[in-house]
Amino acid sequence: MVQRRVPVGINEFGVPIMRHLQAKNEYELMLRAAKIIVEAGLIGDYVLRSEADEKPVKKTSFREMAEWWFSVYKGDNPTLKPATINDYRRMLDNMLYPAFGDMNIDEITTTSIQELLNRSRKTASSTQTKLLITLRQIFNMAIQEQLITVNPAKGKLTKTGAAKKEGRALSQEEWLRVQSLLPQLSEPDRVLVALMMYEGLRRGEALGLTWMNVDFSENCIRVTQQAAFNNGANNATIQLPKTKKSVRTIPLVKPLRTILEGIPVRGEYIVGNSDTPYTKSMLTKAMKRIKKTLEIDDLHPHMFRYSHATVLHELGVDDKTIQHWEGHASQSTTANIYIKNSQTMTDKAEAILSEFATSNS
Repeated sequence: MVQRRVPVGINEFGVPIMRHLQAKNEYELMLRAAKIIVEAGLIGDYVLRSEADEKPVKKTSFREMAEWWFSVYKGDNPTLKPATINDYRRMLDNMLYPAFGDMNIDEITTTSIQELLNRSRKTASSTQTKLLITLRQIFNMAIQEQLITVNPAKGKLTKTGAAKKEGRALSQEEWLRVQSLLPQLSEPDRVLVALMMYEGLRRGEALGLTWMNVDFSENCIRVTQQAAFNNGANNATIQLPKTKKSVRTIPLVKPLRTILEGIPVRGEYIVGNSDTPYTKSMLTKAMKRIKKTLEIDDLHPHMFRYSHATVLHELGVDDKTIQHWEGHASQSTTANIYIKNSQTMTDKAEAILSEFATSNS
């Protein structure tokens, strides 16, 4: 059995549309291919043209190939979250198109990709990993469409990006100090900090939380949505949380309950107590006010999540429970990224070892 792919047209991106054929032998395959090509209108009335009269084959640029790949596998993929689609969009527009956009797809080499990695050494290593994954997918599609034969992004490449700066948790001293300063914050700022600090909510989960999500009778919070600023938008889009395990029911901690019970409901969303969620600019201004009052120079919203997981671990809560509370997809994320080593844990370990060594001496 002989198999071949035969062109039957050109798509909107200028890339040949191929049709798969098979036959018992080469002769039969050629006859079938010729018939299909004629029916497709690619050869009109069997007119033979000299090489001088033939139009050059249109080259496919990287941008054309990437846009085709994006529309087929990412842009119209209902299983992908809008934030994920936007991440691919930014990767194409901000990094790949400036480097390769106008180049023909078959002109890009492993060396040119390494040069891009070298130029972007100030970006995080994780970003370079995503860049290479994106390139490999685009070139795989180009191979599938018989535009190239080798994937240059699968060659020997060295990532040069900076190591990701590890986030830190508040120390117990800082945590208790923040708690003592909560009354000095305005109502919206106090609620925002309390939701992230006592419940370990992501910033989007805190901004998307409604009064309907809080069940005072069952003393719990049901996390069912988040506010996302997709593609750099200032206004939030309400959508599903980050992962399936991010949809969760968590305990309503007493200090937070006290704060919420003292607020008259004036709107749908808890942060801001309004019928519309915070905008990105409102969040930025709120964090500046909070940082100034709490006097923590490197404070950012995710620090409260790190602190929440770390404090629970210090208090003896098992990692599986912490994983559920944080809404992590895997327990390794909880243990390896969110639970930070602290002096409190070191002191506890020293005390345990000292007691064991002393009692058995």
